[in-house]
Amino acid sequence: MVTRSRCLLAAAVAVAGLALAGCATRSPAPAGASASPSHPMGINPGGPMDRPSPRAVAECTSAELKVAYTDNAQIRDGALDGMSHADSVITFTNVGSATCRTQGYPGLAALDAAGHQIRQATRGQAANGQIPLIELKPGQVASAEITGNTASCTSLTKVSAFLVTVPDQRTSVRLAGAREFCLASLGIDPLQRGNAGGLPL
Repeated sequence: MVTRSRCLLAAAVAVAGLALAGCATRSPAPAGASASPSHPMGINPGGPMDRPSPRAVAECTSAELKVAYTDNAQIRDGALDGMSHADSVITFTNVGSATCRTQGYPGLAALDAAGHQIRQATRGQAANGQIPLIELKPGQVASAEITGNTASCTSLTKVSAFLVTVPDQRTSVRLAGAREFCLASLGIDPLQRGNAGGLPL
């Protein structure tokens, strides 16, 4: 009897040992992972890191931006007049079929009656030291203020027109409009959104 009991006990221990060994050889699956070893978890190949980035917006060309004096009613009605100022605002309207971007200072030169350049505008300081990158959808407008005065010289110079160049472009546009001011005071501010040159009218 003792021998038979010992044999049964030994058999039970052996079976338990096999069961425990089977549990030990099965690695626990990570949290959130599939228990099947043939389908390990990994990065989804269609995840955010693999999505194509949006198409870059191209820089505005001279052909895409129409240059003109502003149509802002307040400026047209004299909002910039007085205190010896001789300021005006020019606009750059996207007349193309796609969104484009522009940034910085337009080129600006004063012309005499014969069409000769008599002065290049100096660049004014950007508000808060920031020059905005401006994206223009078709029909949208950016603008820049032309600055000048009539008090910093002993005699005024007659300017018949301005020669204006879109930032980073080479083709210029002639804007007629005779005026008199101190030629050395001619300046141009960087482009701002809208048709008021960034002025808080």
